[in-house]
Amino acid sequence: MLTFGGDGSGLEEVRKRKSEIAEGYDDVRTRFLHVHEELRKRPRSEALKAVEEMLPYALAGVAFPPWLGTEWNFYGASKKPGEGSIACGYFVAATLYAVGLNVKITLETGDKRHYRLVGSTSEEIIKNLVSPSSIKRFSNRPLSEVVDKVKEVGSGIYVIGLDCHVAFLAYEKDEPVWLWRSKPNHEVRLEKPEDDPLVARSRYRIIGKLALRTAEMWLDGKPIR
Repeated sequence: MLTFGGDGSGLEEVRKRKSEIAEGYDDVRTRFLHVHEELRKRPRSEALKAVEEMLPYALAGVAFPPWLGTEWNFYGASKKPGEGSIACGYFVAATLYAVGLNVKITLETGDKRHYRLVGSTSEEIIKNLVSPSSIKRFSNRPLSEVVDKVKEVGSGIYVIGLDCHVAFLAYEKDEPVWLWRSKPNHEVRLEKPEDDPLVARSRYRIIGKLALRTAEMWLDGKPIR
């Protein structure tokens, strides 16, 4: 499931398991890198199709949930869910890194991991991950237009950039659109975008769906800078 049900009730099971998953969070990347080696043995078109189908579930089902409740901090760079704090950009970078994408690390000190990607604007992050044709921009438009566009494009994981924030949207056909992010002045949450004032009042929004280009970057190990 990408959205854990229309009311989010499926998250209760995730909450029960998240501490266990968090304990071995670095092992998550190791497992996906093993999958990477296996998929590279397949014909390219077949492997890319498998990766494109896998990544949304890898993120929403494995990488995101352990971070639920982890404290937000503007400089937060924790590398272990549930410990320390994590900023919105670091949440995006850490979860992409966990599922096997080659997100470059600039510095690792103690319990903190710094990613080069975090130095980019939300728009640059999206441009790094998706093809230009799949990027949609909304200036001074109601949030409902963004939600409708996600539903029109279809099921999957999207990166969304706001005036001063970056996060993920998760959508599965016939379900609501959900927002995964490290919420400023709060913690990592899963909530509906229309329920949050920061998202609702943003004047500028940009979205990009993680699809074929992301799958190619994953399969080829191309650095995300």
